[in-house]
Amino acid sequence: HCKQPIPNPADTVADLPEALGSFIKRCCAIAPARRCASAGEALAAVEDIPHKMKFQTQSENRILTSVLISYPENNRQGIRHLLEKLSHEIEGLGSILNIGETTDI
Repeated sequence: HCKQPIPNPADTVADLPEALGSFIKRCCAIAPARRCASAGEALAAVEDIPHKMKFQTQSENRILTSVLISYPENNRQGIRHLLEKLSHEIEGLGSILNIGETTDI
């Protein structure tokens, strides 16, 4: 995506909430000025997403929790392994763990 915008995330995930799709597009913008200027700004934007939409199933309210992990590159494999294990545990609780990674912070 270095020379052209990413495809619309909603084309890949049909029921993707608009606020989340907008955040993804912002994070992947080609022009640095259109992206979040810092991890703190990205965190603030992520934390604002639930206020812009409702996460609901038929009978229960859902909560969106965001976590940013900063680690040295030489720990990448160990962190990925831990996140895989965590993802399985979270799925067992009927929840979803979405993992994204960037080195552009």
